[in-house]
Amino acid sequence: MLKLFIILLLSVVSYTLSNSFKENLSDFSKCKHNYSSAEAGYKDFFNVLSTNKEEKERVLNLHFYVKTTKDAHILLVSSKFAVDGHNQSVYEIVIGANNNTQSIIRKKIKVDEKITVNTKNYVTEKEFRSFWIHANKYGVISVGLGGAEEAFMVWQDLNPLSIKKFSFGSYINTTAQWYFNCPTEARGELNEENTNTTLVCVLIFLFSGYATNAKFYHNITDFAKCKIYYSRSGSVYKDFFELNEEPQNGSLLDFHFSVMSPSDAHILLAPSSNLQKGDPVYEIVIGAGGNTFCDIRRMQKSGVKATVRVKGLLTALDPQSFWIHISEDGVIEVGKEGEELAFLSWIDPDPLPLKVFSFSTWPGIEAKWFFDCPREKNGTENSKMIEKPLTPLEKLRQDLLFYYDPYVRPVKNATTITTVGLKLGTNIVTLNEYKSVLQYSGTISLTWHDEKLHWNTSEYGDINTLHIFRREIWIPELFLFNAIAENGELLEDTMLTVNSTGHVKWITTININSWCSPDDLGRWPRDEHQCDIVLGFFNEFQNLQLAFNANESTFNCPYSSRWAILEVESFSNRGWQNSSVRNLNNFDPPGLTLHLKLRRTSNSYTIILFTPFFIVAVSLLTTFWVSPFGYLKLSLACLPLVVSSVVLLTLGILIPTHSQQVPNLVLLYSYSLVAIMLCIVIETFVINISRNQQSCALPHFVTKILLSVFLKMFLCLPAVKSSKQYGNLNDSLKSKESHQTMWIFLGVVIDRVAFFVYLGFVVYALCVTY
Repeated sequence: MLKLFIILLLSVVSYTLSNSFKENLSDFSKCKHNYSSAEAGYKDFFNVLSTNKEEKERVLNLHFYVKTTKDAHILLVSSKFAVDGHNQSVYEIVIGANNNTQSIIRKKIKVDEKITVNTKNYVTEKEFRSFWIHANKYGVISVGLGGAEEAFMVWQDLNPLSIKKFSFGSYINTTAQWYFNCPTEARGELNEENTNTTLVCVLIFLFSGYATNAKFYHNITDFAKCKIYYSRSGSVYKDFFELNEEPQNGSLLDFHFSVMSPSDAHILLAPSSNLQKGDPVYEIVIGAGGNTFCDIRRMQKSGVKATVRVKGLLTALDPQSFWIHISEDGVIEVGKEGEELAFLSWIDPDPLPLKVFSFSTWPGIEAKWFFDCPREKNGTENSKMIEKPLTPLEKLRQDLLFYYDPYVRPVKNATTITTVGLKLGTNIVTLNEYKSVLQYSGTISLTWHDEKLHWNTSEYGDINTLHIFRREIWIPELFLFNAIAENGELLEDTMLTVNSTGHVKWITTININSWCSPDDLGRWPRDEHQCDIVLGFFNEFQNLQLAFNANESTFNCPYSSRWAILEVESFSNRGWQNSSVRNLNNFDPPGLTLHLKLRRTSNSYTIILFTPFFIVAVSLLTTFWVSPFGYLKLSLACLPLVVSSVVLLTLGILIPTHSQQVPNLVLLYSYSLVAIMLCIVIETFVINISRNQQSCALPHFVTKILLSVFLKMFLCLPAVKSSKQYGNLNDSLKSKESHQTMWIFLGVVIDRVAFFVYLGFVVYALCVTY
């Protein structure tokens, strides 16, 4: 009764004080005046007066009077430059829109309507009508009539704007007169001192008396004597508990609890445990939206009645204590233990008869709850779990998992070493040379013994195997020490298998992204690389032992990939050996290191990039056998030049540039360009001496060498007839023709020599590259 009396008294005081600010004035001589028309638009801008000078963010508390036929426009902006374009985010409030029948809140000028309410004849041209607009730092914008406590239009912006200026406007063919910042409405300006003094005195009187009679606001929680409950049901209420306390002093419920969760703690208060979707209940959510706001709902997952933005109420590291009070008059309050005032409240005009409560969380969130803790004066609460018919499987799960703590290693003796068996099955391996990233995908099998999961099969319908969710029991935290991302999930969330002897087996998929630097690219695109995968335990590694089963692990990729595993070397450290003396200084943490030798299996690169070299080689070698009197000789020499240039540009795109070694394929085409240029020079010389008439004959000893039998046989030279007087000064015209023939023959010899030299280079290049 005392609590209800205080709430009513506070309401009366608040109503009296607020009405002193909102009564309609007839003397506007001390108010500011403004005139608006559609032609002028939003012309004049005024600064917002803050209601709390200590607060950095401005909170709007605007009271004004307006006289117009319809469409009174109020613009709230952070700067007057925000109205330069219609795409800018602003708040535009229209009272008397659509021929004085509706009121609207928009996020942009003339568009983006957020809320529309029916307000027929709220403005008139016959008299001034009083209105107020409130906006708090949580983005809640309220619009109401002067003299009225309740707003007729409320909307919350989840991404609130900073309101620093306001302006008035009108619609087409409409004018309006405005009065604002009147003395009795200038909150925080004219009557601030008297008003605040009165309010502070009233609050001191009320809370001093209230604090002396308070009996449930001090945090005296002893978690060691509390009941514990774990919720991992994913927004489903599985277990219900009875509310045994009788209503006292006008209070239906005085419920205290603590919770340890990163976010989204759900509490359900209901008349019965047999609930259907849409049944009336009270659902209170603390830390919703990623631990940013709280809700009171009238139905499960819907029917939100009250919302408040409070960040960081929950944490996964320490229990946070709260209380829930519900009075017979339907006043629902939620507060933090140790604090007198509630941070969330709502009045239900038709209170529910509450009999049971339950806990839950959002999907993917785990929570640990403490309740029924001993308290001063009130004694110990005795909430009883509602018994329901259970199948053998349900009974087994309840007996094994109800008090199971998944964060504690399942051993009876803390010094006992837990041995974890590990097997790997490879599906696919890829290496990203550009990012130096090794991607390994496959299956992993982990086995260990859980001393808490033993049962007699005859007592549970001969059930020998139980399938359990990953987060329901303790699991070893496998960690990739050379991972790219610090918090990357290695193992997928799959079911675990447990037998009656406590043997746990977990087969799931593993996805590894580790660093691997492909520095040796000399044999690209048939390169080979060494990559390491380093696995171990991140938590409690001093009490774990790793046993890698290399014989049953497979590393053959069944799926097509650009990479193949040639060799695998595994080095596993078991950790503690079977010895009674354990020295942490000499302890090597248990782990597994896999040395993978990879080779690129993409034959398409080999075909695409080596085939042009055969074209280059054949074209160059053919050039030396073509007659110097045609156009084909130089054309065949220029074709390899174009092909080699194109291939080199392609290689510059395909091959990673961070390698310390230049690939042999790049060197092959680079040296080919040099050889092609030298070939063009040689062919130019041969064509020149063959086509142009030479004025002198070749020296006699050169002629003898060219006509030697050995050179003829070695270079496969054609037969040439030479004059006996070749080289003398008294040569005839026929001798002159013979001189030119020998020059042509010299060009043929040069071609033959160049052919065999280039042929040797081609063979050597192919041997080195392949």
